[in-house]
Amino acid sequence: AVVSTQSTGVTQVQVWALHGLSLIADTGGPMFRSYVTSTLDLVGELLLTESLDKVEVHQCLGNLLTALITSLGPDLQMESKSIKHGRNLCLVGCAAMQIHPDPLVQCTAIQCLQQLHLFAPRHVNMKTLIVYLCNSLGSEHLLLRRECIACLRQLAQRHPNELAGHRVGEDRYLASVLMEMLDVEQDMILCDHVREAVSAILGAVGADNPREWLSLCKGVLSLAANSDGLSKQVEADLTKEEEEDGDEASFGEVSTAVKNTMAPRWTTKLFAIQCVKQLMTACRDTPHHVDLVKARQKLKADPTGSCLVFLLSDLVRATFIASTSYSDQLRREGLSALQLIINVFCNTLDPDYDNHALLEQYQAQVGAALRPAFEEDTPPDVTSMACQVCNAWISSGVSRDASDLKRIQQLLVSSLQNLQTSTHELIISRYNESTSTLLRLSVLQAWAEVYAKAHELNTHNTEEEALDLLSTVEAHEGYLSELWMSSIRDHALLSLPPAFATQLPPNGGTFYCADTIDSSRTHYRQMWPSILHAAAMWLNKHPFREEMDKVTDMTNEDRLFLSIGVIMEALCAPSSTHPTQTICICLDAFAELCSSPWSQAKMAYNHATCVEYINVLHRTVLTRASAQIHTHALKCVKLLQDCRRQMGEASDDALEPGNSFLFGCLELSMCVLLRRFPQISPTDNPKTPVSSYASTGEPLEQIKELIRLCVDVIVNLVRMPTNQFYVEIPEAAFLLLTGLFSACAVCPGQEEEEECSVKRSEFVLHGTPSNAHRFFSVVPYISQGLCSLIKDMDIKDSSDCKWITCISTTLVCLLSNLDKKTTDEKKGALPHLESYISTLTVLICSAPPQASAIQIVYDKMSALFKSMLESDVASKLTALRAYKTLLISSHQAVRTKYIKSVSYPLFQLFFAFQQSPPSSDDEMTIFTEIVSIQQLMLSYCIPGTHIHMLRLIVPVLIGVLRTRAHALSMTEITQLTQSYPAEMKEMFAGQPQLKQQLETAIRSAAAETARHAPSQQSLTSSAGNVSAAPKIALKMDFSNFT
Repeated sequence: AVVSTQSTGVTQVQVWALHGLSLIADTGGPMFRSYVTSTLDLVGELLLTESLDKVEVHQCLGNLLTALITSLGPDLQMESKSIKHGRNLCLVGCAAMQIHPDPLVQCTAIQCLQQLHLFAPRHVNMKTLIVYLCNSLGSEHLLLRRECIACLRQLAQRHPNELAGHRVGEDRYLASVLMEMLDVEQDMILCDHVREAVSAILGAVGADNPREWLSLCKGVLSLAANSDGLSKQVEADLTKEEEEDGDEASFGEVSTAVKNTMAPRWTTKLFAIQCVKQLMTACRDTPHHVDLVKARQKLKADPTGSCLVFLLSDLVRATFIASTSYSDQLRREGLSALQLIINVFCNTLDPDYDNHALLEQYQAQVGAALRPAFEEDTPPDVTSMACQVCNAWISSGVSRDASDLKRIQQLLVSSLQNLQTSTHELIISRYNESTSTLLRLSVLQAWAEVYAKAHELNTHNTEEEALDLLSTVEAHEGYLSELWMSSIRDHALLSLPPAFATQLPPNGGTFYCADTIDSSRTHYRQMWPSILHAAAMWLNKHPFREEMDKVTDMTNEDRLFLSIGVIMEALCAPSSTHPTQTICICLDAFAELCSSPWSQAKMAYNHATCVEYINVLHRTVLTRASAQIHTHALKCVKLLQDCRRQMGEASDDALEPGNSFLFGCLELSMCVLLRRFPQISPTDNPKTPVSSYASTGEPLEQIKELIRLCVDVIVNLVRMPTNQFYVEIPEAAFLLLTGLFSACAVCPGQEEEEECSVKRSEFVLHGTPSNAHRFFSVVPYISQGLCSLIKDMDIKDSSDCKWITCISTTLVCLLSNLDKKTTDEKKGALPHLESYISTLTVLICSAPPQASAIQIVYDKMSALFKSMLESDVASKLTALRAYKTLLISSHQAVRTKYIKSVSYPLFQLFFAFQQSPPSSDDEMTIFTEIVSIQQLMLSYCIPGTHIHMLRLIVPVLIGVLRTRAHALSMTEITQLTQSYPAEMKEMFAGQPQLKQQLETAIRSAAAETARHAPSQQSLTSSAGNVSAAPKIALKMDFSNFT
């Protein structure tokens, strides 16, 4: 083949030889690498020596060079001598083909440059290449233009910034030139590549300079508006509404310079409005593009920058032009862009007017853009999109004026006539059966979402606009509810597998015809979630009244189980079938159905059905990783548990996987917890701290809500009525909650600490100091769950050893986790001692003495108290308060044991104040806590033994007199004298020096008070003299007058 390529006599031989060599290079792979260098030398020699008239030879040489570049691949980036030589030959060959007069050879040159840019981009001169490609865009040859656009598309994906800043001519950017090509090019492949190139550049750099891009898109649409002309009715409506609202914007004006320009094609206009949507999508997550206050701050820092929020009027104008165009596709896309504007800027406030949205000033334009879409001659898909925009505007809460909001509501009300028209008449007046189905379902969906929004506003807001919106919806809810249920039934029938096709109605359903089943399925698949949610809310609001059976042919049970069946079918579908939002809507609808008393009785009556519900929810949690879905699923589980408890009848629960309601609830909650806290698993206990699992992208508050719901579900398991009790349920509940507590009650590193205010529950010791932790706010809730489990256990006597063992095991488990974590030297894995000792104290006080007084719990708790009393101030205070709670609330047998073990270190701490009286606030607080604990210990003493305690307490109280603790000590001594007069008299008689010290301290305090009294009296008298002086001084002295 190499020899034949050098045969200059016969051109055909050269062509076929080069073609065969290129095929060998393409298919040879690594085996051809040893021939690449020699072949490159041959290609370079032939390109420089062969005549330019041999176009086919040069074209085959270009194909061979492309194959050789592909064979070298990423090795072209290497700096070895051979690779440099080969790379230079490739660049020389591309340059030689670029100057060839034939366009086909130039196309092969561009292909070679594409391959070089793919494997060795830094060795390709981007500036020269872009200039060459832009100059070739004006070629009369389609293939050359197509290759240029294909190369530009590749460059746009890898180097969008360089293409965005490139100017073609003096005042035009490359994107503008590409947009103009869409108006003149007929080749579909070329136009697709142009759109992809522009979209790639816009997606990469659009957020940096939205003004230029919006100006480009608006220019295309403005030309369209000028050539097509807005309808006179639209202009009249807009002018009228602007006069009513005082809006100075005029959307009918078109500059004179634009009037003489040729209008773009409708496909170009469609792409322009799609670029506007892409621009908003690229900017919506950047705060200064959607927040006017932050945009003004950025403008002060960078006056040359631009923010999208400043261009809101241009955005509304562009979407208005598109939504009132003559093209149905453009109108639909314009309405879609208008909906996106509402969704992006609905929460943007106008800083110049308090509590007013920035979009509020454009409600006239929104109404004028929507009104033509509800005319009789409007295609159903446009009206369908307009219904969604109406729903977005009403639900956004932008409009605060009832009259302005009623205009949009009236448009939505006018769409109800499409539901009242018969199917045959609607088909005749519209396009076909499928579009009539789309229109009706769109109207139902819009009303369903408005209905849900109205109830949400009514629940959280009592303002006038919320009541007006609710009254508007309630006026039609009876009629709409019937249609909602009918559409749900249609969707259920259309969702049947092909094997059940015989069950479909032969004449079609309520909103579809038998001939358009396949196309109607798509419409139902898009619309049914919102409709189902609204129907469930309405059924919950009107809890299955008896008169409802007379309205339609469906009974109450039909409505209930039809809705549940559709929900279960969606939840059981593969995870890729429905998006997260759809699953959340289904779970919300299921929760609405479970909230009605009538439906609760029906759903909880059959034990097997409840088990199936739990299994479906468990499968949903397993296949979906979204925390939002898990939250909704746990709420549904709680409602199902309430249904079972409200029945009051015990059921036979076999506690078998797949056949047990209790086991399913436990399995589901464990699945949710293990996904966030795998260290609580008894079989897999990694050493990773909890903080590493908090950075999974889930919101912190959502994880906390999941923890609370899991705790509620687990605690409710013990309260469920069953004919047979299984000790495995409380054991598993205690195991999960103790593991969750140990995972959350962890002290983070200093860099992970956050300031947060913790609202403690009633059982938590007030004033206990704590380190701020990302999950610390749920620790009291977990502790409360553990206490609830203990209190819900029906322990009748000491023979209930299964209960006693379960509770004592929980206490030992918590103490063991504390010991294990305390010895861990890893930063961030240390336990939060304050949370542990507070929770353990409350559990011991709640547990029966048979469980809390076992020796191992007593030994570990005593050691914990002693170690904390020897620690820092915060630990001392926590230990003292916990010990005080233990003395107040625990059983006498438990209290006595802890008094014996903890008294010695407690009195050691107390005696230390006799040598060093309290001088700071913290020491004073510790002294006060110890004194209050000793009061409790005195009250628990056996009669006749109080004097022994008094001989320990009173000397210290007397020793701290005439210090900062003087007032507290005197108050305490006075109370002891009143409570135990005989014992105090006996003690002072046996220790006269104490009595002398007390009398000396009292006299010294009285003398000091007396010394301060004259000075205080003189200050008081001088103040009185000053106040007694006349306020108005007399100019004449009348003292000598008699």
